[in-house]
Amino acid sequence: MKREDIYNQFIENINIAFVLLEIIPVENNKFDYIIFDANKAFEDFFEVSKSDFLNKSINKLSYLFSSDILAFIDKLSNVTVPSVFELSNKNTNRFYEITVYPLDKKYLAIQILDITKRKLLEKAYSDSEKKYRTLAVKSPISIIVLDNSGKVIFANDYFFTNYLRNNYCKENVIGKDLFSQVFCSAEYCNEIKKVLQNHIIELKDVEVQTREIHEPIFCNIRGVPLVHNDENNGGIIIIEDITEKKLAEKNLHSKAFEQQLLLDNVDLLIWYMDSPSSIKLFNHSFADFFGVEDTSTAITLDDFLPHFEASELREIFNKVWKSKYPQYFDKFIFNKLGNKRLLKIKVTPKINFQTNEVEFLVCSAMDITEQRRNEEEMKNLIVALKLSNRLTDQRATEIMELNKQLRNSKEQLKASLAAKDKFFSVIAHDLISPFQGFMSLTKYLSSNINQLSTKDIQELATALNKSAINLHKLLENLLNWSRIQRGKIKYTPEFVDLFQIVELNVSLSSATADAKKITLHNELNSDIIVFSDLNILNTILRNLISNAIKFTNYGGNIWIGCKPIDDNYVELYVKDDGVGMDEATLDNLFKIDSYNSTLGTANEVGTGLGLVLCKEFAEINHSSIRVESELEKGSTFFVTLPLKDLRK
Repeated sequence: MKREDIYNQFIENINIAFVLLEIIPVENNKFDYIIFDANKAFEDFFEVSKSDFLNKSINKLSYLFSSDILAFIDKLSNVTVPSVFELSNKNTNRFYEITVYPLDKKYLAIQILDITKRKLLEKAYSDSEKKYRTLAVKSPISIIVLDNSGKVIFANDYFFTNYLRNNYCKENVIGKDLFSQVFCSAEYCNEIKKVLQNHIIELKDVEVQTREIHEPIFCNIRGVPLVHNDENNGGIIIIEDITEKKLAEKNLHSKAFEQQLLLDNVDLLIWYMDSPSSIKLFNHSFADFFGVEDTSTAITLDDFLPHFEASELREIFNKVWKSKYPQYFDKFIFNKLGNKRLLKIKVTPKINFQTNEVEFLVCSAMDITEQRRNEEEMKNLIVALKLSNRLTDQRATEIMELNKQLRNSKEQLKASLAAKDKFFSVIAHDLISPFQGFMSLTKYLSSNINQLSTKDIQELATALNKSAINLHKLLENLLNWSRIQRGKIKYTPEFVDLFQIVELNVSLSSATADAKKITLHNELNSDIIVFSDLNILNTILRNLISNAIKFTNYGGNIWIGCKPIDDNYVELYVKDDGVGMDEATLDNLFKIDSYNSTLGTANEVGTGLGLVLCKEFAEINHSSIRVESELEKGSTFFVTLPLKDLRK
């Protein structure tokens, strides 16, 4: 027997009314609906024969369905997914639940259920509580009444006979907490509790399975709270057994899905599997590709594939089945002629949302061998063109980058030369003055030595010594600066005791400080170890202390100390209470082309080169230098020093 015959026999014998409508377009984008066919249950349902309704418009049969048949027809034109409607026939006082299934653009399938009993019961319960109880006892729908604590105070006969299948007696249920019953799961109990909190609920298509009943029951569950004088007195739970309806719908949907799946007019290979290795249905493209002759029977992967290919595919299908996620992949597979073809395969698991388990796999494949070959050829051509363009662009970019670097280097060189020219012009000017004074003193001494007293000679010698010391400092700074510019300064960091370094430089500067009655304060602790180049650190500290002495008044103070910054650095400071600096001086303090040679508080001369050296030495030492100053309130120079080797 063919599958179509089996399906038609099933529809004809089922005790649920089904009718097939043919959609007929009419004017003004409207449609008429002609009864194309109906099953025997439909004839029995309305007590009519096929000659009474076949090939007739549905709007001519309002005496069967409803006086509002035209309004129902208008709704049919908008149905694109399975939809449920309720109709009432005022002539017969009957109510129907009509489920509409769109098949394609030409047909609609309609399932009709008589819900008169349910509708009348709901209306009766809304009229009076007494009527509710009277009707509920013998109602063909399961009914439970709860008090506000959740105890069952009433359950009708149908609840015990139909819902519980006579597995529980009234003594086991009445007066007991519903939420403690084994036939009520926690999920449904939570929904029923909402009823007691004044929320109307409706659960459709709920699958229920009690401990004693192995076959599942499908139900529609409604909950209505009972409120009297604004107080919650419990609720009514109405359970409608729709198992038979669900089974019929499932079979109908399954058949419609199979018919849609087996599309033999497409080039795609389509099949679906009821296990990771068993193929239940497949289309003609699949059969033609693999050389499978009989498309009506289930097959396994080993029936048409070599063992190694079947094993690889079975492993992939197993992963999809277990993961419950779709998968896309490309795979070379031999066809019936033994030719190796590349297939783009899509595997989609279909999940049962009630059990959350995979029911079957829907698979499709497209032969993309020629497409991939063309893509590879195009890709190779594009790569060759891109490579050619890239080489051309790369050469052009390199030339442009070289020109840019050349311009930048030229500008930097010009700026550097201009800065150094200005620097050397200032240095030359500052060198001339002490040399002129030095030469004048030596000339005066050589010309008048016989006329000078011992005291005069001593004073001249002292002045010559000071001039020589200043010249030596200037030349030493110039030498260090020159070595920095030529990259000849060797950076050799080590762990050194900062207290000892400061103590040494304070001692070396004490004679100069004593001459101006200046007190040097070493505020460091004796346990501070820094990671620094010893010569660079001494040079920075010596210049900063010398600079502070120069601009501190007689009787002033200079403090040398440090403070922590974080786990990696401390900040060394040299603070004085001297003359301070204005904003303009601060802005140009460390610039080689902008420094000023300023006389000290005792008319000490200098070039300002020492601070420029401090900045460049600090950068070599992975440190930084900054200054805070205010006129007549003194200056503080800060130098950051690393506590550990941070070059890694």
